[in-house]
Amino acid sequence: MMDGLGIRKMHRAGFRQLDFQLQEEFFGTVPPASVPSYSGERNAAERIVRHMQKLHPGWRQEIAEDHWGYTVTWLCPWPPGSGREVLVGEHRSPVLPAALCRAALNAHRNFERYEQRRIRRKGREAAPEPTAASRQSS
Repeated sequence: MMDGLGIRKMHRAGFRQLDFQLQEEFFGTVPPASVPSYSGERNAAERIVRHMQKLHPGWRQEIAEDHWGYTVTWLCPWPPGSGREVLVGEHRSPVLPAALCRAALNAHRNFERYEQRRIRRKGREAAPEPTAASRQSS
């Protein structure tokens, strides 16, 4: 899709901030010099994907490619056990690593907002929704 020079230019133009957001959100803070280039390198972006799959084992990721770039979508089974899925996060970018990272961050933040609203609706601390892994272990 895009050559290495184009990726480096886009990375300097603002993707580095995304890298810092991902590092803080998923792995905690570290010195800025040691934050990997998640949005610019495929291997580093795959680390984010693996982390999302550990956090939400029932979720599924879809990647679509066309001549404009990549669209990455995260889908969550809802209601649990129904066989239906809802879109939790999505992003489109001309470079795959950036699409992978931004979609994962969007899905993670959307789920966090959902959990906060669910807890507020109940008016008390509520247990998180059961995941597929927790249902299988009980």
